Amino acid sequence: MSARAVICAALTALLCGCMNRAIAPVAALASVPGLAAPGTAVPRTAEQVVRAAYGRRSFAFQSVVRLAPASLRVIGLDARGQRLFTVDWDGNRVEETRSPFLPATLATDRLLADLQLVLWPLAAIAPLWRASGFEVTEPYSGLRRVMRDGYIVEEVHYAGDDAWQGRSWLVNFTHGYSLTIDSRAVVE
Repeated sequence: MSARAVICAALTALLCGCMNRAIAPVAALASVPGLAAPGTAVPRTAEQVVRAAYGRRSFAFQSVVRLAPASLRVIGLDARGQRLFTVDWDGNRVEETRSPFLPATLATDRLLADLQLVLWPLAAIAPLWRASGFEVTEPYSGLRRVMRDGYIVEEVHYAGDDAWQGRSWLVNFTHGYSLTIDSRAVVE
């Protein structure tokens, strides 16, 4: 083998190794932080239309989010109003009921973590995310950012001042999905 071929092979291996080191930490960020207790946020109810995009696939569903002092309930409905899932969190345990039509890839712990990332006060969730190795900040009004090991893992953008009323966008760079969430606060 010529010296030139050896040098090219060595450079290729070196570049591939560097690329893998840069990508590996982000790909390994599959963990989900602990969930904040329901009582760490002001009790509220909202109706939402959620548009999810993952790769080339996209779908939309409606949800009702009801936060009480001791519980959180999320109900997801399809376009015809049929129930896709119900998720209850009491601060200790998550219970879920799933429709057979709901994709098995929808993870309840990820759903609740994303919901809290969008809706909960920063002071209530930041310590839990930090305990899982993430840093959650609000670099400026209208943006919430999750970082780990110097990488942006997730971002939430808000159209207004109240996440429970209006549009917000969540992008999860690690898992490659995005959510557009249109919320309307419900007065009970």
